[in-house]
Amino acid sequence: MIVPKEFVGTIMELAQERRGEYDHMEYLSPERVHLTYEMPLGEHYKALVNGQAAYTGRNLATQSITSPAENTYLNARTLVNASLTLAEVHDKYYVRFVGRNLTDKRYLTAAQVVGGLWADGQYGAPRYFGAEFGFKFGN
Repeated sequence: MIVPKEFVGTIMELAQERRGEYDHMEYLSPERVHLTYEMPLGEHYKALVNGQAAYTGRNLATQSITSPAENTYLNARTLVNASLTLAEVHDKYYVRFVGRNLTDKRYLTAAQVVGGLWADGQYGAPRYFGAEFGFKFGN
């Protein structure tokens, strides 16, 4: 969490009272501090947050044998995915909320010029939100 420097002591005290485990502290500016604590959600549950950003640069998709003007390129793109998982401490069951392509960027995954007559392209998946449920059999 990012807090003003005058609240650092109070926040640290509160986190320790709630069984928080101190990870690190970083001064972002003379006035702001980034504090990291791991906080339990109770005796039986844990929360996991996952985020991913993937960058792909501009690249050649197909190369024409007749003319360089018919070469097809895939544009640069950055895709952002995230998930939030609430699980039982021993991983017997979980519920996960996922989001894919959160920027809702439309991007080509393949392209080709066909005989100089037309171009064909395929696009990646649009923004997606979903939920997963799971459980483990046995011990």
